[in-house]
Amino acid sequence: MRAGMRPMFKAFVVMDVALVLIVVGVFAVQRSLLFPAVKEPLPASLPRGIMRLDVDDQFALYLEPTVSIGSVDGRPAAMDVVLFFHGNAEVAWWSVASFDELRAAGLGIVLAEYPGYGGNPVKPSAETMVGSGISLYDEVASWPEVRHIYVFGRSMGGGVATSVAAEREVSGIILASTFTSLHRLVYQKWLPAFLLRDRFDSEDIVASLDTPVLVYHGTQDRLIPLEHGRQLAAAANDGWLLVNQCGHNNCPIPSAEIISWMAQYHGRGSRSGSQLKTH
Repeated sequence: MRAGMRPMFKAFVVMDVALVLIVVGVFAVQRSLLFPAVKEPLPASLPRGIMRLDVDDQFALYLEPTVSIGSVDGRPAAMDVVLFFHGNAEVAWWSVASFDELRAAGLGIVLAEYPGYGGNPVKPSAETMVGSGISLYDEVASWPEVRHIYVFGRSMGGGVATSVAAEREVSGIILASTFTSLHRLVYQKWLPAFLLRDRFDSEDIVASLDTPVLVYHGTQDRLIPLEHGRQLAAAANDGWLLVNQCGHNNCPIPSAEIISWMAQYHGRGSRSGSQLKTH
């Protein structure tokens, strides 16, 4: 090698080594970035009508309906349940007040808490989050008073909700401010998507199911653009889309629309035919 080439060769070697170190570093820390595992514990005393629900080694929260529809052993005689999966930088407890209107309509709400969050053991990953969600679904499905179970996911929780729906029968899927796939979102952000260990391919899942899917998304969402919501609704065999003038973290739950959407099916799976409703 000529003398003049040696410094250039050394520079390329240094750049290659640095790139490898960056790739290894990103691969190693990605889960701590995607799943920051907020540690805030539950309050020492929970309000009336809110109960801690322990399933295996994980806890969740059960929010009772706030209207009386009859009871058996202290629980409603017949009840539909919404199983909710929150965003990646939240804990379940923060979502309690958001479900007041659905509870007042007679729905039971179960707020899933992820592994590693809120004091739960086990490190969070797509595998552990979905596995915990399936165990929670199985627990709720075993309650004799439960008629229908809907899964509801916000942001990262949309990936968990659709993954649970791929493994268990649900009466409907509600997706709020979520992505078509985490891989696609990361790619759009000019980040090394090929390194992702957790993909959450929600669009492929909803396209493979006959389950009704209600998507709502904000026009001002800068984190997960509205096009993701539109494509999720379009991919579903029975997709509905609600668009609101809000961003990623300030879209209120459209309770009245959710209740109306559920009533279209009387909580019993999908109708024949493929539909896309835009409101």
